[in-house]
Amino acid sequence: MFRTILTSALVLSLSCFSWTQSSRSGNYYAEVEIEAKAKRWPEGNSWKATVYDQVGTMQYKISKEVPFDVQYPAIQISDVGGRSVVYSPFEGWIEFYNGKGDVVSTVLPFVGEKPEYERILKCSIAGERAAFLISEPSAPRARVLLTDLEGNQFWDVSLDLKIAAEILLSANSGYVLAGSYTSDDRIERSTTLLDKDGKMQKMFHGIFRYADFDEEENRVVFTERNAVVLASIDDGEPSVRWSSNSREEVVTGVRFAGCYVGVVVEKVSLETGKPLYNNPLLVVLNEKAEVLLRKQLVQVSEHPATLRTDGEILTLSSGGSQVRVDVREIE
Repeated sequence: MFRTILTSALVLSLSCFSWTQSSRSGNYYAEVEIEAKAKRWPEGNSWKATVYDQVGTMQYKISKEVPFDVQYPAIQISDVGGRSVVYSPFEGWIEFYNGKGDVVSTVLPFVGEKPEYERILKCSIAGERAAFLISEPSAPRARVLLTDLEGNQFWDVSLDLKIAAEILLSANSGYVLAGSYTSDDRIERSTTLLDKDGKMQKMFHGIFRYADFDEEENRVVFTERNAVVLASIDDGEPSVRWSSNSREEVVTGVRFAGCYVGVVVEKVSLETGKPLYNNPLLVVLNEKAEVLLRKQLVQVSEHPATLRTDGEILTLSSGGSQVRVDVREIE
């Protein structure tokens, strides 16, 4: 799925840490740093993002002071000019930055609402568009907003269920995939496919963690815990499903490469008290979700493996090791 990509992580101390986060195609990246030194109110913490182009030339910096015991802001970066979106779920604001680091607009999707710990706000950027998935305890249903990178809103659509899960905007901004769920007496999960006008095209049972659209935006694939669902967008064909058939395994990535789908499956253990991702397996599926090929890395990492593609070659990486599959050679 095109989402926040943690390409490297460095824990500096118990109170300071940083990571590197890329734009969708890797044209820009941000080094995000957090200093969490506050121990009590009214002490504060700091959050900083420094945006670079792909050759490492610094473009601009964004800094925020964050009150004690408050969720940190998040950032998403566009491949177009290094523009970015910074947002705070707790405080309920979205800021849009140009390629020089200037705020061009601020959007308040929770007008009239006070800061809220249980609020959810997620973002997916493609080109010059940004899609947001939001929910809050006082609202009966989660919402999806589509804007440009200056904060101008195109539409605001409510989903069927209350709590926001994940969101993905397709590369050409033609579709939005959004998940929502409810945790009342009966747990319900739903993933909704919206078109560029915010109209519902399809609805699927369950919520996803990772997802991808094919290059022509005719098909979509998304993950469940240990399975993937592959669906056609425009016609009435039923979706097809592939599962690893092991509760110990988790799908941690999925990407289209031509007419094929690459799926990453890893065993997750908690032997050290934190997740360890073991021996990532790359599974290549055809359009019917049939397995064509499997390749595995013998590797253990504290972070999920990453899966990248240029449309022809799938590259699975973990802990400095990698394996590649050229889908043109698949018979």
